[in-house]
Amino acid sequence: MDIITVVESTPARGIVTYLVPTVPIFVALLVTWLTFRQWRLTFFTKEWSELVKHLQTCPRFMDPEKTSAYKSSFTGDDLIQYELVARQCVAFLDDMFHVGYIRPLQKRMLRNWYKGSTRLLAGRHRAWLQDNSASYSPTFYAFLFELLEEEEKQRQ
Repeated sequence: MDIITVVESTPARGIVTYLVPTVPIFVALLVTWLTFRQWRLTFFTKEWSELVKHLQTCPRFMDPEKTSAYKSSFTGDDLIQYELVARQCVAFLDDMFHVGYIRPLQKRMLRNWYKGSTRLLAGRHRAWLQDNSASYSPTFYAFLFELLEEEEKQRQ
């Protein structure tokens, strides 16, 4: 038996021959996944910034006293505009929730991010959100109200 034949037929060499070319593929997939994840966070940060800029142009729709009784505070076109603003605010949080941040570790990350935005984007539209709860998934709705209640307890 030739020494070259023995070396080529060893099981360890066969495994290495198959594993070495797959390592760059796994690295490329990991880098792609991490890049996409970062892009998603960057995208939502940009969208949050745009939403806040928009909200600055309509402060009356962010007044907690008016929004808690939005049906009597706003009429006609103002009511329609208010409902659109409320929907935009809650939809942003809904999108962020459903984009894939439901796994336990990501939920903790999301919870920290939400603490800064929940009061502004959902807390001020709580009455509208309760009236339109059927428009959102029960999981998101429960998560959002859990955060709102936590924030209220912390303020007391």
